[in-house]
Amino acid sequence: MHFNVSQLLREHSGSSRVYDLDTEAYVAYGHEMEKIIGNIQLIRTDSGVWVSANLCSKVPSTCSRCAEEYNQSINLHIDEEALSVSPGVVKGQDQLLIDDKHTLDLTDAVRQYCALNMPMKPMCSDDCKGLCMTCSVNLNMNSCQCVRSEKDNRWDQLERIAVYINESGNEAN
Repeated sequence: MHFNVSQLLREHSGSSRVYDLDTEAYVAYGHEMEKIIGNIQLIRTDSGVWVSANLCSKVPSTCSRCAEEYNQSINLHIDEEALSVSPGVVKGQDQLLIDDKHTLDLTDAVRQYCALNMPMKPMCSDDCKGLCMTCSVNLNMNSCQCVRSEKDNRWDQLERIAVYINESGNEAN
């Protein structure tokens, strides 16, 4: 996602450009290219360009319950200043920079924001049943034929804690 900001840099502070992204913006995740949609506003500042973006994408992910591959919807909001590369500007890894050809590259920033906005435990759906703990059958696709053995009561307290944590996690999502 490259933007030529040479004309914007020649204008006074407060000048802006708005870009709507639909079919032409893609970012690579691993070996796949994922479509990015949304809008980006670039505003001229005293020392560079302020980037304000509202974007959506679908990122390849693996469900934490059933281990199935799916595309996770991600919404992200970027608000950062991009500085022009010059002798006085110290290059940082997490700083947006405008290169010497007046090109602003948002590809890495979008990839990083997507990674930051991914859920800690991604799930393919809210009602994912997961895998059988005995035979590893995906319970979303098949029913399990395992015979349940008699329960060992020594683990009851730990099981209650696990159920509480699981229920608390589902309410937060």
